[in-house]
Order: sequence, then structure tokens, then C-alpha cells
Amino acid sequence: MQGGRTLKKVLGILLAALLVATTACGAQEIEVQTGNPDSGQGTAQSDLSSGGEPSSTEPMGSPIPPAEPVSEFYDKMVTIPKEYHIEDYSNGYFIVTKSDGRLYGLLDPEGKTVIDFTYDELKFDRAGAETCPFVHATYDGKSSVVDLNGKVLIEPEYNSLIYDLDRGTFSGIKSDEISTIYFISKEGKIINTVDPTEALSVYKDAYVSSSGKNFFCCVVLDSADQVYIVLLDLQGKEFAKVKAPYNQIRNESTGFQLINASVLNLQGETYLKIESYLKKVDEQENTGLQTKTGIHTILDLSGNSHPELVEQIKSQKPFPKTDPSITYRQFSDFKDGKALVTFFKEDTDTDPTMYLAVINEKGEIIEEIASFDLIFISPSEQPQFIGNKALYYSNDTWKIASTEAPYKNSERYYGIQKLEEGEHWWLLENVDGENALLTPNGEIVVDFGNVTKDSFLGKPVLEYVISNEVCCFIIEGETENEVYVVKNQAKA
Repeated sequence: MQGGRTLKKVLGILLAALLVATTACGAQEIEVQTGNPDSGQGTAQSDLSSGGEPSSTEPMGSPIPPAEPVSEFYDKMVTIPKEYHIEDYSNGYFIVTKSDGRLYGLLDPEGKTVIDFTYDELKFDRAGAETCPFVHATYDGKSSVVDLNGKVLIEPEYNSLIYDLDRGTFSGIKSDEISTIYFISKEGKIINTVDPTEALSVYKDAYVSSSGKNFFCCVVLDSADQVYIVLLDLQGKEFAKVKAPYNQIRNESTGFQLINASVLNLQGETYLKIESYLKKVDEQENTGLQTKTGIHTILDLSGNSHPELVEQIKSQKPFPKTDPSITYRQFSDFKDGKALVTFFKEDTDTDPTMYLAVINEKGEIIEEIASFDLIFISPSEQPQFIGNKALYYSNDTWKIASTEAPYKNSERYYGIQKLEEGEHWWLLENVDGENALLTPNGEIVVDFGNVTKDSFLGKPVLEYVISNEVCCFIIEGETENEVYVVKNQAKA
């Protein structure tokens, strides 16, 4: 990497990382881009003159509420043309493609088209359509924002756009070769621009990794090839600089790459979270397959490493480690000051036993629920965490543990399976071989005998659309398909 390595290009390309990872203060991840300004989908609301007052942080209006539930097992049923394929769902709205899969449209809660099939891609904001009632739209390689009635809020002029829930504004860049970041109101008006080029130009390599409400978090490489995490204010002025535990940003020979740095606020203290990975090739099997191993490091603003926080942040509510002989492995969600954990005691080489227990916010064990000899159980029989619950294998059957007393469920289940690999809706099997549907929060929402891997209420399932919010069962019809929407009530 040379000092004259077209810093504009490096900044421009890597500033897109700003639009990929903003974990600190509510900025949402977005990679989508835009709509057709000539598509006839409403009048553009952009006023591209600079200046103006920041807009309100309140959500942009309210989407049409879904209909009232029509069954105890699902919230509603919608029919859609057979040639439509559902790509995603949020708060009653469906992102769909036609059978050719080339262009995207949006259906409202009644199945009516509100955004026509003119976009190369549509995506909901990660916060969902209820909180962020708009979609990110891509057209001809440019990003825009369209509301749930099809009105263009931001014209397709940007390479990337993200929505910051805390600020109630969008930020974007217009070109990979330009480092200027535009802050845009929900009505499409440019509020102000920031160009951090001057502050970062002193470094050999640099990029903006993430942003918060009042800062940019940057990864830089100095002339001595030492990596630092630098914080800039919204005027591009450096106000903090911390030496990273690595002396490189990327290394092709080892497969190492530092991919993101962000700010964490834990119990009133500010920390830096650094994410990287090692890419390995399976040479032993000679398959050429590559795997990535994630590496996470947490530093305070003095540069001190805090490995204990790496595991603790997974619990969603950090707590002090009270027993140095315990090594935590997994955490459930906290509820009412309690969480489920799996952990090891002492040296796992001499005692390969894993324990499942309930702990409080101080890390104190309230009750040990079960233990597992890792020599005699397979990975598939190890505890599976679901919200504030866990499925665990005991006496050749499965049981449910919870953070709510009594912590053990005496009911036995004779099989469990994910409804779809990679997603966290589960099927439980009872002694009669019947299935029930379990949400990502561990609640049974479809009772035994009404669902299987291939059917819903006795009807064969064509496909599923699954998110943390809903599970949609799609039943094939003669002219239209039926879509049954089962909600995760904890997310409703």
C-alpha cells in the first residue's frame, strides 16, 4: 500500500463500510440501492439544496396495520398470484418478485401491489417496516428510498444509503471515488455533508468502518504499518485514537482481514469492538473449500484489551465473572434479570463436562439444570438456545429449560428440528409423533397435530418465508397461492 494509493479511491470504496456496519447507536445495515425515477411511483420529494434543520426522529408515519387474527394458529391469510415469489415479509408487507425473479415489487397487507415491479431489488430496513415504514430500492446500480405507498422519498442518486434510527436521518455516498458523506432527511433534503478526507489523508491507508450518533469510527494504517482505531466527530475532526492489537488491515498470505470496528457503550463506559476473520482453505481434504473464523477483540479507549467482555456481550447484558474456574460458552436472552448459560468448570481436557444453568445479572448460578459429558453426546444433542429458553437432551428425549421458575419443564419431546436450516423456528415432536411449532422465543404458537415439516393445517406446504418476526406458510392453489402468516408474538 503506497501513500499515493489514491486515497480518494480507498476512502470511497471503504467508506461504503460505513453503510454496512453501524452497531453502536442504532444505524441500520443497508446494501440496497434504488428505484426508477420514471417509474411513475409517486412524486419525488427531494430538495437537494444544502442546509436546513434536522428532521424529527419519530417514525415516518404508520404503515397500514395487518388485519385482525382469523385463527388461533395464524394471524391472517392472504392470496397472491401464483407467478409471485415472496422474498421477504415485515409488518404485513410482502417484498415479491415475479416468476422470472428479475424485478421486485411490494404488496400491502391485503395482497395489493403498492410498488410496481420496476426495481432491481427491494429490502426492508433491518428495524422492520413497523419502525421504518419504507423500503430501500435499487435501480440501475443506484440507491433510493420508497415509502410503503410507493412514493419516492429519496431519488436514485446514491451508491449506498443507510438509515440511522437514532438520528432519524439517512446517510449516503454518491460515488466510490468521493469521500463526501451526505446526511439526508426523511423527506430527501440534504441536511449537511461531511468530508473526512483531510483528517485521514495523513495515513497510509484508512476507511470509515461505522458511525454513531456523533462520530465516525475509522480503521487506519500509519506509515509504520501499525493499525489504529480513530474516532472522528461529525465535522471530520479526530478526537480519539487507539492502537489496535493487529499490525495489518489485511494479509493475503494468511487470509487475515480486519473487517469492522465499532463503538460499544457498556455500563456507562465506552469500548471499541474490533471484528476480523481468518480465511482457511481445506487442504487436507483437497476440496478447495474455504472457511472463515471470526475474531473479536474489545478495547477500552486507553487500548487495554477486555477478553472477558467478548463472551459477556453475547448475553445482551454484561455481568461480572464471579468464578475464575468457569468458562462460559453460550448465553440465552436475559429476562427479569436471569439468563441461561452453558459453561465449563476447570480444565475441559481432564473433565469434558458442560453444564446448563440459570444465572443472575451478577453471574451467580441460581440453579444447575443439567450436565453433559461431551464424550458421549453429539453436537446435535447439545443445548439449543431459543430466546430465554433452551432445548436440552436428557434421558433420550428433549426437555425445555427456562429463565422462569420452575426452570425445568418435565414434559418430554421425542424429536426437535429446525423448520428451515439457518432459521430459528422449531418443530417439537410428542410421543404420538405429532409436531408443534416453536417460535424463536420458545413459545408454542401452532399446537400439536396442526403442522409438520411439509404441511400446515392439513394442507401441503409449497415453501416457507421465515424471519425472526414471522413464519409464512405458502400453500399452492389453482390460480392463486394462499399465504398463512404466523407471528412470533414476542415480536408482534
